[in-house]
Amino acid sequence: MSTAQPLSTNGGWGFARAVDGQRLESQIGPMKFAVQPVWRALMTAGALPLLLVILLAAALLLLDYIRPAAEPATMITETKDRLPSDAMAALVMPAMEAVRNGDLGQAEFLIERQIEAARIAHGEHSIREADILSSFGVELYAEGQSSENNIIQQASLRYLSRAIPATRAAFGARDPEVALALHSLADAEIELADQAPSAIADAALNEAYDIRVATLGRHNLESVATLAALGRLEGLPARVKCDPVRLRHAVARFERAIVDTPRGPAAGTQSEPALRAQLARIYLANGKRRLGLTQLIRAEAGLTELGKAQALDVMVQLNNVRSDFDLPEPTPPRR
Repeated sequence: MSTAQPLSTNGGWGFARAVDGQRLESQIGPMKFAVQPVWRALMTAGALPLLLVILLAAALLLLDYIRPAAEPATMITETKDRLPSDAMAALVMPAMEAVRNGDLGQAEFLIERQIEAARIAHGEHSIREADILSSFGVELYAEGQSSENNIIQQASLRYLSRAIPATRAAFGARDPEVALALHSLADAEIELADQAPSAIADAALNEAYDIRVATLGRHNLESVATLAALGRLEGLPARVKCDPVRLRHAVARFERAIVDTPRGPAAGTQSEPALRAQLARIYLANGKRRLGLTQLIRAEAGLTELGKAQALDVMVQLNNVRSDFDLPEPTPPRR
């Protein structure tokens, strides 16, 4: 995550204003001597009204020149490091202890008390309130997943949903933090859907992608991850329904993501081989075996561009795809 911050009024920003002041003085100095003869001529001619107009215009121009520049806007940064998983867990630890003790109602009561305390301490629409809702939603989902408790997982949707307007209010409607909240809700909606996920997931991912592209750029890994998530969602067999046009639309999402993602280790979990492994799964799930195998081969060929740990992660994905669809192991290259 970028650590760049706006220049403070006591630091670089103050220095910039001092430089402007010096530049202004250097321009005003010669101007004073140029105005004096004009002043004497106007006074001799008795043109006092005209003189007043000229002086007023000059004063307005000077005021506009020396008016302090607007304060720089807060820099928009990536969201991945602002609230790491251990900080999220610590933030809602008492409530999650109640969940693990089998008392979801008590956990929700504790969270509401925590939110009220945040409003008293920080006011309405604070970042703290948004973080509590997001953290509790994510932790509930993870706990429900690990304990295979669907009731807990379904409860997570309530808090992930509430986190979105809270995050908008705290950060602004087009901040990447809002995209993160939207993407989190979409992930949970997709995982918990019995068949095809609801339109909530589509709307959330599309908005998240628009925000991330506008604020972080198309080639940012968060943008690439959201685009790939849209491809996975639209490529579900329950969505495609054997319609080649729908399948092509989902594939196009992945092709765009592959073009946009950085090459080599810089891509992290969104490397080209990783994206091709996901695309292979989409093809295979929709009965396109030959196209799926082609993507697997291309993914395996790209492993040499990755770091060791990164390549290992992709190999696990590839092996899972081959196992899930009963595919043969790749043939070792001839020596």
